[in-house]
Amino acid sequence: MVAKKAIFYFFNFYLLIRNNLKLLFIIIMINYVLDMFTPEGFKFIFDDGTYTLIDLVNDYPRYRAPNGYINDKKWHYTVKEVDLIYDKYNKNKNKNKYKIGDVLYLEKKSQYKYFSNEGISFKKSTQSELDCYEYKKGFNTDNAKVYLLITKLFSKKIRETSL
Repeated sequence: MVAKKAIFYFFNFYLLIRNNLKLLFIIIMINYVLDMFTPEGFKFIFDDGTYTLIDLVNDYPRYRAPNGYINDKKWHYTVKEVDLIYDKYNKNKNKNKYKIGDVLYLEKKSQYKYFSNEGISFKKSTQSELDCYEYKKGFNTDNAKVYLLITKLFSKKIRETSL
């Protein structure tokens, strides 16, 4: 009985730590916007007003913006909410189950920031959401490489200056 109780407490402790680590990862995602091109590189502006310059043209030529241009047929969207009804009807199908935070490359639905389709609420992805998602999933893309570079800059506390 004591062993069962110990296993029960250990398992609950494991779930608590695992869930908190997921939450911690979501909280510490570095937010930034891709601002403008300068002769030294593109300017990435962070939430605290500081920025860094990265030469995307020479160092990361396949770097992509999540929402592209108005005439693009597809944009990147982030899953914000999955309805329980969607889970119920797609339970036994061989479809991908979407999770909150997944970034999908979909047919452009509208010019609006948010939309819903088949029980899933989407939002246009931000630059940092796309880069973080590709980094977190281990994709070998220029977006993931830029996010890795930015996390290294943050860990070393290297940023250019305030605006």
